[in-house]
Amino acid sequence: MSVVRPRATGKLHEQSALGDGAAKTDGMTWHQFELLIGDAFRQKGFTGVEIGGSGPDGGVDIVLRKPSKTRNETFLVQCKHWKARKVGVGAPRELYDVMAARGAAGGFVVTSGGFTKEALAFAEGRNMRLIDGPKLTALLATSPAPKP
Repeated sequence: MSVVRPRATGKLHEQSALGDGAAKTDGMTWHQFELLIGDAFRQKGFTGVEIGGSGPDGGVDIVLRKPSKTRNETFLVQCKHWKARKVGVGAPRELYDVMAARGAAGGFVVTSGGFTKEALAFAEGRNMRLIDGPKLTALLATSPAPKP
């Protein structure tokens, strides 16, 4: 696993500043997309942001840590760089199972596209958040590009 480095994501922030919605991430590889998402969470106060490698990820692309008053909490992220179709219920289910197995405090499924009604219904009431194209645009807009 590698820790997100600000220098590596500066150009990705510049690229994501162009276009609207999912178009902000068009042309990025899945790995660049993960780096960008990891950095956006780092800008939101998460520490120890780790990005998965090129092998099977077991339903987890990014591992986040967030300090709390009593301990560091772990959050897991699954990224789906899909523009042409919606993410189905399988992704949130898989992430939820991994969250339970690892004792994670919460999780996020992030896509540049959208989610099916079944995926949205599954996530409701659980300690996970689904971030679709418009929410991703908002997340990236509030995450300043890292300084070199």
